[in-house]
Amino acid sequence: MLNFLAAGKLKRIVRFAVVLTSLIFSISGSAQTTDNPVPPAVDSKLNRPLPKTKSYANKSLPKVIEDSLFFSQVPGGVAYLPKDQNELIFNTTLSNPTYRDVFNAIVAADPRYKWEVIDGTINFVPVNNYPELLNTPISEFKAEDAHNVQLLSALEQLPELQQRAKELGFCTADCPRQASSVRLSSATLVTIHCENMTLRDVLNLIARANGNAVWSYTEETRAGKKFFHLNFPSW
Repeated sequence: MLNFLAAGKLKRIVRFAVVLTSLIFSISGSAQTTDNPVPPAVDSKLNRPLPKTKSYANKSLPKVIEDSLFFSQVPGGVAYLPKDQNELIFNTTLSNPTYRDVFNAIVAADPRYKWEVIDGTINFVPVNNYPELLNTPISEFKAEDAHNVQLLSALEQLPELQQRAKELGFCTADCPRQASSVRLSSATLVTIHCENMTLRDVLNLIARANGNAVWSYTEETRAGKKFFHLNFPSW
């Protein structure tokens, strides 16, 4: 049985159920998109069982996605639906699940999302209303021996991203940024140099350069202004 209980402003209640067959826990692999092949190294990590002490009961949906991505040891990222729509609580009872099982459980219970493997990086993205800002073309991005906060600041200051954000109605450099506890600098440094990639591609490249990082993208409207947030909740 999989249940999501809504939290936050809307106080919604959403219930989902998955009927188990001969396996104690089994969800069709069709929950994952198959446009891109899964590298053997990634596939083996997805098939590893979670530690028996690991439980995602009563955890928020973002926490489940980000934590399971991190502990899968596969670099990844997640693009969330607007903030007030994704504050869900994940209640689940699983028996010896693999990380693939957890990923499939998430998207089976909340079909607004899908997960896919892109160049060895796992991404959770909306099925509909995909964030247009992630498709922003980046002509060049270069950073040497940079930590996570430096990389995020450099990305956000790119002229292409600033321009596209304005076109999409986001508040940019002229708006104060809301403080975020997840924006703590890390001692892990990476060097990046890429050309002609989308913002999402660059984020995935950074995650792979780190080896086990997880990026996140969120949008919200606050005081009548539209904001976007880039973070590395796991670095």
